[in-house]
Amino acid sequence: MIENDLLTKIKQDIREKKLVAGTPLKQVELAKRYQVSRIPIRDAIQILKSDGWLIGHGKCGTMVPQLTWQEAEDLYVMRSAFEVRLLQLAFPNLSNALLGEAEDLLILLNQNKQTIEGKGRLNWRFHKLLYLPANRPTMFKVVEQLHSQVERYMSFQSGVLFYEQKSQSEHKLLIQRLREGQIDHATDVLRNHIEVAGKQLVEYLRNNEYKKEESVI
Repeated sequence: MIENDLLTKIKQDIREKKLVAGTPLKQVELAKRYQVSRIPIRDAIQILKSDGWLIGHGKCGTMVPQLTWQEAEDLYVMRSAFEVRLLQLAFPNLSNALLGEAEDLLILLNQNKQTIEGKGRLNWRFHKLLYLPANRPTMFKVVEQLHSQVERYMSFQSGVLFYEQKSQSEHKLLIQRLREGQIDHATDVLRNHIEVAGKQLVEYLRNNEYKKEESVI
């Protein structure tokens, strides 16, 4: 199992709660589970920790972090600030060919056969195309990491929150405004795209957390 396959499988198991949040993970057990040696497991853990999918536990341990409304709020607030700025900086360098490529990705995103993880990758490729022409590698790297962390929450937005169709409509409107040269309107669309979905997710997680506390009392 190559590294990317291993990362994909671990992320899938985290998303499907086969690796339970708050439970310590041991390299030996993970190596046995995924039928690989401890070296690729160790490397995968380091990548997943840097991307926010795992956190440290104890002196040398690791575990899956809980999904929290606080993290969800931080992610959408930071995304909104950085991505809007990147789009503004990229705008003079966005060609019709590049926008056409972004539209092709939206067609792939509409295909029902795409998994949640597959849609997450395509969604990032779409946004990536629009931000790379800004030529701001430091800011871009931060946004790339934020998108990786957001992937953990995507099952909520495409499942219980039913935001997927609205998201696609906003993507199309974003491209339309960029083609028209209306950068101010385009950034408004992008900001709204990030913040409305983020606030909806935060509200859901806060309500769910409150209900959980009620059930314990």
